[in-house]
Amino acid sequence: MAESPDLASVYHLKLKDAYDIADKLKDPDALKESEEQLVQLLGEVELQLNETYYLVGDEFSMEDVMLIPLLALIELLGLEVDYILAYGTGLAHEEVESELSEIRSPQSTIHQPSFARVW
Repeated sequence: MAESPDLASVYHLKLKDAYDIADKLKDPDALKESEEQLVQLLGEVELQLNETYYLVGDEFSMEDVMLIPLLALIELLGLEVDYILAYGTGLAHEEVESELSEIRSPQSTIHQPSFARVW
């Protein structure tokens, strides 16, 4: 690191960011605020997907690409029932799960619920 001080500075900034995030995870108010922002975002996404096939219209766009990691993270954390399916199309839980399974399979069909069209 001594021969590359710029790299060391960037590393220390990233490390500081990681510590800041760890501190926020211990703060119940920060967690509550983040959850409220997530719920608001997913509500807005669902409203938009009820109007258009994708986030910005009838074609898959960068906005849809940017939503996918958020949906993937929610699923990896096992929170899809609370967040993704709660803001889905209003289909019964089993129907949504069935459609999500079809989307992830290689022989996927085009018919998909709102979030599943992106996810």
